[in-house]
Amino acid sequence: MQGRDVDDHTLIRFLRTTDFDVMRSKHLFLQCIRWRQEFRVDQILKEFKYHEEEQVKKIYPHGFHGVDRSGRPVYIEKIGKIDHDKLLQVTTADRFIKHHVYEQEKTLNFRYPACSLAAKTHIDSTLTILDVKDMGPTQFTKAARFVFTEIQKIDSNYYPETLHKLFVVNAGPGFRVIWKGMIKSFLDARTLPKIM
Repeated sequence: MQGRDVDDHTLIRFLRTTDFDVMRSKHLFLQCIRWRQEFRVDQILKEFKYHEEEQVKKIYPHGFHGVDRSGRPVYIEKIGKIDHDKLLQVTTADRFIKHHVYEQEKTLNFRYPACSLAAKTHIDSTLTILDVKDMGPTQFTKAARFVFTEIQKIDSNYYPETLHKLFVVNAGPGFRVIWKGMIKSFLDARTLPKIM
């Protein structure tokens, strides 16, 4: 949707997220267009510079690493390593969320097309691995909950059906408490079956 006509694959993602309910899909798609204008998404892709990215990655290791067997990009987060106090010393919640949108746009406009060319088939979803080793309730602070819920809302509403599967690894008792008590309730019904 960056300076071009909307392609069929984008429309199909919005249809899939509503089980092909055309009126609901249209409503969601129009909401997405409004959000993109209000959030200035096209300008973020062109102008946003996340100068603190290297510092952030030391505090919160995350990024894309190769492709899966089907050619989908693989995204890995070591979420248990996050130090939220240090993270908010080098960036803000607002800039972190803008960076997330920037990365989503890069994925739609560059990663998926490159993966599609390499795989010789259409690729429009990501395989995600969350390493939650050492994650516990104390890490899920108010600021962390805010960022998590904002990113979840953006991904569900404006980048639907881009998650192929999400694998949670190294889930200890601390993460299980957060999962049952907090995280699970934030996720939409279509996302939950994709999580293993």
